[in-house]
Amino acid sequence: MSMDIKLGREDKVFVAFALAYAIIMIYLAVNSSFGPDEGTHATVALFYRDVLSNMFKFNSFGQIWDFGQEYLAHYPKLQVTYPPLWHLTTAVVFYTVFGVNAVAAKLSSLFFSLASMTLLYAFVKRMFGPQASLVAVFFFYANAVSIVFSHRALIDFSAYLFVFASLLAFSRAFETRDWKLYALSGFLAFLAVMGQRPAILLFPFLFLYALAKNERKNLVPLTIAFAVPFVLYVAFIVGIGGLAINYNVVQEAG
Repeated sequence: MSMDIKLGREDKVFVAFALAYAIIMIYLAVNSSFGPDEGTHATVALFYRDVLSNMFKFNSFGQIWDFGQEYLAHYPKLQVTYPPLWHLTTAVVFYTVFGVNAVAAKLSSLFFSLASMTLLYAFVKRMFGPQASLVAVFFFYANAVSIVFSHRALIDFSAYLFVFASLLAFSRAFETRDWKLYALSGFLAFLAVMGQRPAILLFPFLFLYALAKNERKNLVPLTIAFAVPFVLYVAFIVGIGGLAINYNVVQEAG
């Protein structure tokens, strides 16, 4: 049984725009220099790759700690207190497929950028129609900031991807009153915060918006849907040892 996918005129324009954007970004990624912030994020991704590849050799957390300190001594730009989503994706997927190099790190950003573009288009199309979605995509991605974030090894679009995914799930949940979709929206918001910290504003925004729209009858599932991911994020912040590693080495260095 075949499934026919019918694309409207705006959908075809979007596909053409996305393909053209990808080609331009790949060209810029290959032919641009590697900035200092990119070096930091690429090094963090390399650290995660090396930790994961040696995981079965470690017998205790203390050995991982020592490995991190030795790594930091050789690579002072290491800073593992960044939200890890982009770095883990780059380490596990793009360094594995393309090798450890600058272009591989930049392609990770482009992947998040194009995936975010698709979800932004889907969300705005659902809320305001196909023509509005094209306008939103064009103005969001044709600006200089998005172009930089799309072809350089920077972490921002890893957050945008799950911001748009969370909004899309939330809009569906708001229509269906399905608490499972609210829970999905909260989990996706958590992943967005794992991309960039400012995405934490999604939690109060979505929760308060739902309450303002007479979702008080679903107060308990709403609270669970957004409070649990928020607590997970707080636990991540409290439990992460990267800040202590950096502080310890700096103190020892005088």
